[in-house]
Amino acid sequence: GKRAGGKGTGGKTSGAGGPGLVDGLLWLLVVLVPLVLLPGARDAFALPKLMLAEWLGLATAVALAGAAALGRRGAGRAPGLWSHPARGPALMVVLPLLAAAAVSWAFTGHRAHAAGAMADLAIAGVVLTAWTAGMSSHRLGRPLVGLLVPGALLALVAVLQFHGFHVLGFSGGEETTRMGVTSLAGNPGHLGGFLALALVVGQAALPRLGGWRRAAAVAALVLGAYGVAVSLTLTSVLALLLGSAVVWWTLLPPGRAGLALAGVAVAGLVLVLAVTPLRERVQGLVVQGGDGQLNVLLSGRLDGWRGALWMFEAEPTTGVGPGAYVTEFNEAKLALLDQGVPFYRQHVSPTFANAHQELLEVAAEWGVPGLAAALWVFWVLLSAVRRLGREVREAGVGPPERAVAARSDAALARGGLAVLLVLAFAHFPFRIAITAYPALLWAAWLLRRATEVGIDSAAGSGEAAAVRGRGGLARAVAVGVALLLVAALALHTLRARNLLRASSILNTAERTTIQLAARGQVPPTLLWRNLEMLRQAEELAPASVGVLVAQAGQHLLLERPEEAARDYRRALELEPRPETWFNLGRAQWTMGEREAALESWVTACRLDSKLLRQVPAEARGPVRRGTLVDGIAAP
Repeated sequence: GKRAGGKGTGGKTSGAGGPGLVDGLLWLLVVLVPLVLLPGARDAFALPKLMLAEWLGLATAVALAGAAALGRRGAGRAPGLWSHPARGPALMVVLPLLAAAAVSWAFTGHRAHAAGAMADLAIAGVVLTAWTAGMSSHRLGRPLVGLLVPGALLALVAVLQFHGFHVLGFSGGEETTRMGVTSLAGNPGHLGGFLALALVVGQAALPRLGGWRRAAAVAALVLGAYGVAVSLTLTSVLALLLGSAVVWWTLLPPGRAGLALAGVAVAGLVLVLAVTPLRERVQGLVVQGGDGQLNVLLSGRLDGWRGALWMFEAEPTTGVGPGAYVTEFNEAKLALLDQGVPFYRQHVSPTFANAHQELLEVAAEWGVPGLAAALWVFWVLLSAVRRLGREVREAGVGPPERAVAARSDAALARGGLAVLLVLAFAHFPFRIAITAYPALLWAAWLLRRATEVGIDSAAGSGEAAAVRGRGGLARAVAVGVALLLVAALALHTLRARNLLRASSILNTAERTTIQLAARGQVPPTLLWRNLEMLRQAEELAPASVGVLVAQAGQHLLLERPEEAARDYRRALELEPRPETWFNLGRAQWTMGEREAALESWVTACRLDSKLLRQVPAEARGPVRRGTLVDGIAAP
């Protein structure tokens, strides 16, 4: 619809950065990041996706800043990247978060984790600001709807896996379990979260599409909905259903809005009935919830929430530090166990790397300032959503095309917010690239679109970046920012190379050791070669606990328990995992430090009671008494 200040997701506008390079990079981010993986790496999915998303995001910022520094030929003015009012809302989101995180970082003792978390947050802030101020809502909206493309591909692979076609072989022998349906996301929860947002965005865009595009979108939506169902991720299913209900409530006229709820309810029922494992899971949770088993109903998430609250109570002013939740969780768990708090016994891994609740994790890591910043950001986004809602009422007295466009925009804003709120309540969508960068793209579109709605037609139509300033100072600032962003991109390229290389080295060392150990003998020459490679990996990724644990394991196989114990203790400083405590006990037992070994095993078994079965028979009794673990039969 034609109106002042831009054309939402359906108009024809250009941005400060030009339609070629920036749009191409953004489309690569949208389509390629969800599909990328590095088979030779220890973390084959999440880490490559994050590094590529950050690189492409920074590259778009560099391209936009470069266009601003060069200026528009013959215009003699500062481009819209610096002068557009949308820069204000973007900075209102970014600056409070960066300030709260910086305060926490200044006081944390977990520097290694904090450095990586601050880098990730800073890159996300730069990307959001550049996208919002440098591109129109139309240019942002097209790749946002384009999330349906990788969504359909991910869903297709997931459906094939669910029906027994495991040609990719990513599941490590778990093909018949829920963890066998991971697609290229690497985790069913990550898969479901990405699909939920992509599908809600696609539904909101349907009124703008016509012909074969609408038919293709509908096919992708059906396939994607089935993909969410077979992931068996109830949080994602709920996010999809709620987001879809909000979208259709907004799109349909008031007299027919009730049909939205009925239609979504029927669609949800069909999904549950069509996928037997999903139906069984829902039935089981209903029974458990009726019995008052809240933590079982939440699949153990209550453990992560309790840990976050304990950290917040311990460090309310500055938190434990950005990225330090994983380091502090087991200390919190031990303290809660001392208080008699029961923990969920059915976890595959009893250690929480994330709180599975974004607001609680922000409070735990950043303290009160972080909590206040997060609530402020929510208010800014909610205000933008409400502005687009008001546009629907105003458009009702105008041309029908304008009303359709306004409803589509409002549906995209409201539906996206609903999905992200549900995911943030019981997952960690902003901690993984496959969902965080689509969420950033949605937020950039929302802030830009809401700003365009508020601009009077006299300020210029189409590209509302046209708040125009003159003078050399603005251009000098643009040149300086562009150079800084080029340097940031170069540093990130080096960082990504180092982290991915370290992950590949770790994977190679572990794989060769396991393969030869299965044959009954590991040559010492291989162990020494692995140690040399792992030392290189430690230099490349000093915050990688896996590298230190692998080094310690090589020392144990070389019958060097002193060196193994040293590396296990270093690993415990980064992340005090139960299996690391257990292996430290093995090294101490070998060295003859029996009391120290028993203490390490007690700690390990308190954190993960399944480890009691692996304690040597002569030590199992004292360890059992120390952990007060009942009902675990000795092997």
